[in-house]
Amino acid sequence: MFKPVMAFALVSVLTVFGAIFAESAACAKENATKADKRIKTEISLTVAVASNFFVPLQHLLELPSAPKELNVKLVVGSSGSLYAQAIHGAPFDIFLAADKDRPQSLAKKQSNRAVPFTYAYGRLVIYPAEQGMRLAKLNEAKRVAIANPKLAPYGQSAHAFLAKQNISEPKIVYGNNVSHAFQFADTGNVDFSITAESLLIHAFAISKKQKYRRYLSLPANTYPQIEQQGIILIGNKRDAHLSAAEVFVDFLLSGAAQSRLSTLGYEPVSSSVPGKLGLLNFMVGNKN
Repeated sequence: MFKPVMAFALVSVLTVFGAIFAESAACAKENATKADKRIKTEISLTVAVASNFFVPLQHLLELPSAPKELNVKLVVGSSGSLYAQAIHGAPFDIFLAADKDRPQSLAKKQSNRAVPFTYAYGRLVIYPAEQGMRLAKLNEAKRVAIANPKLAPYGQSAHAFLAKQNISEPKIVYGNNVSHAFQFADTGNVDFSITAESLLIHAFAISKKQKYRRYLSLPANTYPQIEQQGIILIGNKRDAHLSAAEVFVDFLLSGAAQSRLSTLGYEPVSSSVPGKLGLLNFMVGNKN
């Protein structure tokens, strides 16, 4: 007596699940169609990235959510040197600086403008530093290395920090970029370096040497905030190339990427759920 009822129930359940699966398949097909409209074939992007963010960006591109349809080539250097190359026509698609001034300057120079976006906030540390070290210890140093403040935003903030500590030339040694300043201290050529926390985290990750955990994080109120911005360099790019750049920035500002950044020596961007990148505000055809 119950078999027909069970059979009917089974058919009903299968019908319901079939409808659900069909709807899911339709949604997946629709999403795939949207993705196909955005990027139809693999596109190569050249991303100019400030030296402090080079390794962290490599980590981000290894995340499962990273866009696999993009072939990303990274060009690394100080923000100042990359900016100079960009304004002289270097074939960069995206510029990820260690400050906000240079992306904003590039935005003003573009005929079809994209608004710069903030992707991270940098953290400064003193390296090396023994446990319990106080900031006054810096005054005993003979030489302290920082990135060149004329080229590197981390150097600008480090220089401002040292000024508050009444430390100036001839004690200060300048590196070409923040990585160079870190190397000065790591090789013992200076007593201390004011550098990016991200570099110490990476150095420990690849070497497991405890010395890279011996650093002092500087309080945020002791140096100017390091707001790192990026911008898509529009130029004469075609729609497909611009769409590829949008996909990259969408990923960079995604929750997954921003959460990972918080473990790599950066303060993440709090409102980092960009959707379909409306925040870039492309104003195509707006000639100034």
